[in-house]
Amino acid sequence: MNKKSMFLISIFLIVLIGIFITTATLSTQFKLENKWEPSSEISFSTSESLEGAITQDLFRASITSLLDSPAPDGGHNLSEIWVSVNGQERTFKDAIENTDLCGFGDNFQGYTSPNIPDPSHLGTEIEISTGVSLQDVINDGSLVSIDGVWGTWSSWEGGEWIDGRCLLRNWDGSCEQYEQSWVTYDDGSGGTCSVQCGGGTQARSKTCYPTAFCGGADCVGSNTETGPCNTQACAIDLVYNQHTATNCTNQGGTVVDDGSGNSFCKFTTNSCPSGWNQYLEWSTTIPRTCGPCGSMYCNRVPVTTDSHNWDNVVQESRTYKCPIRSGGMCDYISVPTNYCYATIVEIGCY
Repeated sequence: MNKKSMFLISIFLIVLIGIFITTATLSTQFKLENKWEPSSEISFSTSESLEGAITQDLFRASITSLLDSPAPDGGHNLSEIWVSVNGQERTFKDAIENTDLCGFGDNFQGYTSPNIPDPSHLGTEIEISTGVSLQDVINDGSLVSIDGVWGTWSSWEGGEWIDGRCLLRNWDGSCEQYEQSWVTYDDGSGGTCSVQCGGGTQARSKTCYPTAFCGGADCVGSNTETGPCNTQACAIDLVYNQHTATNCTNQGGTVVDDGSGNSFCKFTTNSCPSGWNQYLEWSTTIPRTCGPCGSMYCNRVPVTTDSHNWDNVVQESRTYKCPIRSGGMCDYISVPTNYCYATIVEIGCY
């Protein structure tokens, strides 16, 4: 054999040895990517396999920590499984504890790390179902995807704001600002309605929880709805629908009108019955005299209020003081002011 032939044979042997070393290295780094490892042989916790965890949807719950568990005979634990979450390679245990496992398929680029140790397996080798790998369900998000779920409806609710007594009057006596109250009415089924009768409205709401996650379906439809309530006919309601004409006459009152189509009840008394409220300032008053102060006081002149016939007019009042006479002097500054109000003899109520 000549030198040239020996040289060619040497070159050929060197190439074969290089191919053998490269193949062995790749085999060590990337394992048997075409060999399925059943999920039943992967330990999820000390008492649960990966297969059981997936079956019970544990990955769709809040996983705060995992126990390091020994691998079953012939299997692996979570620290010996390598996955890629959106291009970031890590052990499956680390991915569960530090990512949401919500992958996007177009970001998966395969395994490139040369440091995956034996006897680990890649996520592409873990069989979840026929022909589907652990890496597949991470890539498309189906391992942790959650559909939105509507909660139950709240109770029906409805009401209205009504004007009460006047808080601020204009210079001409008209009311600029009324005290307002939120009034609700029983709808007969555990909820409330905006009116006591005659057809009102009410609303209810619900919440989408859990909300959709990682490609899951959103809750469909509106989270609120409105409906009718107390559709029965009213029995000549008084203003604000809190009492009826029958209620008024049963209490000894008389149904009257304010001139704008609002009916209310007129009582011949100085205050509204229990459960009733004064309607605006409707009343009739008569003058009231207060004083004079006693003999020890300086002021011996009584005061008398004005009055008004049936009308929406504020109750009249006068003020006066009773200073004590001391050494011929009368101190009007340090003594309190007394108020004298006209006497109400008729009052409007609702």
